[in-house]
Amino acid sequence: MAAGVTNSLWTVRDPMKMVEAVSERIDRIKALESKEKCHAAHVTSLLVSEQFEGKIIWEGIVETFDLHDHPTAKVAYAWERWRDDEKADVEYTVVLGVPPINSAQDAVKAAIVAFRE
Repeated sequence: MAAGVTNSLWTVRDPMKMVEAVSERIDRIKALESKEKCHAAHVTSLLVSEQFEGKIIWEGIVETFDLHDHPTAKVAYAWERWRDDEKADVEYTVVLGVPPINSAQDAVKAAIVAFRE
């Protein structure tokens, strides 16, 4: 393994460990469905990268969920963010797929704007 590279999700050679890590992340995010008071079914995982003035300002895996019995949205986009402080809990961002939010990329952009305001 290259110098400075740790055994992260991106360097794991064991496919079962990688699948387990993805499944655990989805389950952690899906546990938030109680906040929206509806059932969420996982659809896909997408790597999203957002740039500003030629520099990456956000990059991560966005999970897409179909929502069942939600009053206003049929889709939700969600991701987790680990704080730099190893003792801090993971933070979750959930963006409902309500126009103008029509994609994972739109959800990330909206979250960036909301965070900066």
